[in-house]
Amino acid sequence: MNLKTLRTYAKYARQHGRRFINERISESRTPIPPAPLRPDPASWRDDELTLAWLGHATVLINFYGTWMLTDPALRSHVGVRLAGLTFGPRRLVQPALKINELPRLDAVLVSHAHMDHCDLGTLKRLPRQTAAIVQKSNHDLVRRFRRVSELAWGESVEINGARVEAIEVNHWGARRLTDRHRGYGGFLITKNDRALVFGGDTA
Repeated sequence: MNLKTLRTYAKYARQHGRRFINERISESRTPIPPAPLRPDPASWRDDELTLAWLGHATVLINFYGTWMLTDPALRSHVGVRLAGLTFGPRRLVQPALKINELPRLDAVLVSHAHMDHCDLGTLKRLPRQTAAIVQKSNHDLVRRFRRVSELAWGESVEINGARVEAIEVNHWGARRLTDRHRGYGGFLITKNDRALVFGGDTA
């Protein structure tokens, strides 16, 4: 780590460190309430579109028999992992499904590298045979999966009969304060003459 990078992180810690610590202490005093609704993917039909919001940007999708999960973040916290602990924001509500309650997935879609949209702890618990589809320059975050498609805007890949295309959104993709290389975007999913857009984060 060079001096410029150290100065960037030191400045960030001075500006936000105290508030961050106070927020983490305050939230640790209360339990995370359960989700108000619980989906039943086993009852979903493969001849229609069904989806369930699991929390934050994580959506479980059955798109005419193609099963996908967007921006997986299903743990209690997201953030930097040090000494076996994750330091970062905590969920406001428990996810509607736990990781081990997910059905078999054809693909996981990751719109960008921000830790609340690309939680490595969640990704590590998904089956390796699931296809991972990410935006340009994010392959390293999902390299444990056996099939990885890294897409620039306008590029596409086919997953179990569904076409998944990376599209432009108004956001940014840094995972660390000094990142400049990571891509970001949304996904246009088409199948059976139907279309679905997942925008990730976009203004």
